[in-house]
Amino acid sequence: MKYLACLVILFSSYYASATHYRSADMSIRRVSANVLEATLTTYAKWSSPSNLADKDTVTISWGDGSSSIAYRVNGPDVGFPGAPGPNGIPDGELLEGDFKKNVYIATHQYTSAMNGVYKISFFDFNRMDGIANIQAGNSVNVPMYIEVSIDIDNMDATGSMATPVFTVPPIYFANLNDTLVFNPGAYDADGDLMQFSLITPLQADGQNVPSYRTLDVVCPDRAFDIDTDNGDITWITPCQVGIYSLAIQIREYRNGLLLSTTMRDMQFIVLSDPYHPPVINPVVDTILTPGDVLNYSFMASVDDNDSVSLELFPPQFLTAGNSPATFTSQDGSIATGNFTWAPNASWNNEYPYIFTVAAKRSYMLGPNALLQSSFSTFRVWVADSNTVIAGIKPKQQEVGIRLYPNPAQRYLNIDADQRIDAVSIHSANGKVLFNSPMTNGGQKIDILGYAAGMYYVRVYIGGRAYTRKFLKYAD
Repeated sequence: MKYLACLVILFSSYYASATHYRSADMSIRRVSANVLEATLTTYAKWSSPSNLADKDTVTISWGDGSSSIAYRVNGPDVGFPGAPGPNGIPDGELLEGDFKKNVYIATHQYTSAMNGVYKISFFDFNRMDGIANIQAGNSVNVPMYIEVSIDIDNMDATGSMATPVFTVPPIYFANLNDTLVFNPGAYDADGDLMQFSLITPLQADGQNVPSYRTLDVVCPDRAFDIDTDNGDITWITPCQVGIYSLAIQIREYRNGLLLSTTMRDMQFIVLSDPYHPPVINPVVDTILTPGDVLNYSFMASVDDNDSVSLELFPPQFLTAGNSPATFTSQDGSIATGNFTWAPNASWNNEYPYIFTVAAKRSYMLGPNALLQSSFSTFRVWVADSNTVIAGIKPKQQEVGIRLYPNPAQRYLNIDADQRIDAVSIHSANGKVLFNSPMTNGGQKIDILGYAAGMYYVRVYIGGRAYTRKFLKYAD
């Protein structure tokens, strides 16, 4: 018993001093009828002593009572402090700042015919310390847990072979009192419908992390929500410096059937910084007929002449075998980009494809750093005359909200097909510039005197708030 007690103390001390997880997400691919492949991506704190918890392998549970080892597959194999020299397993990727990216892959063959729902999961000790909204920052002994649930029967019925993947890094730098807009760059290889929500991070199956505060509780007078249809997370505006955890859930559908539920555990790092995130122009959702050509132009800048770069997510659209999209950009104090897509009939789909362009400023750290960014997200339907767009519609049709002209200079018109209860306009740093109830379907707002830049409109309809953006040109 004394020996067991010593072991407990030893391992408790180890995990308390060598915890490291910042974020994690997992995707599942069906290799064959009874074989699944799991890809786990984690981001970790790397400074000592957290680097002591780094692992070449982790354990994946497959939902049938079994588990197996997943091996790391990214980065060089040169060794690192505490484990010098190559060992045949890649070391992961070190990023500027206190970050390390690890990708693990494992496959599993089920011993009997698959049917019903399987929950594939990852559990490990522990999260990094100092996460402000988990147990008041005492997060050092809180495990990391994520899961993906798949319905094999529904996947068989629809031919779906993979769950959604996240392509934008899960660590986002935000700035105190600057509006935060983040998009996870979700991509589904089967073109299924993705619906987004915010959930409480987990520490085990069915167990929320302890004493968790959502970000609208951290800043009770600030708007915080997720767009259920395109994944945009908006926080108007962060009010406290710190490291915050949150979790995103994607529910994947086809033909009304729930195929999978995927989660990502991620971090927002709020700084008090004299530099502000870039401003990038918004674009609208649209519907194409196969053979149509879509061209969107993007421009992004910051207020201090720092260099800005543009990047399109998900990158899978740029490498597609049929009719890939193209995106060209020029870095600079005013970055410009052009998106072009001419999808052929193979892209016909009743559900939308989600694109986002990230505008990233360069002052932070180096070329491999996780940078302060802004996002411009849009959805594209590709439908011929025989394709019925099912379920959700483009934003303009979904809730009937229109902002025009956009960009605007003197006046901004806001109207809707439904009764609007109230409208507020917020600057990028969260200042309320306009707030008024509405008694009819529309309003013309004088924006003369507003500084050039991005603004956020909160439109209240039937007890729900919708966030829209517009760009103000200089007077």
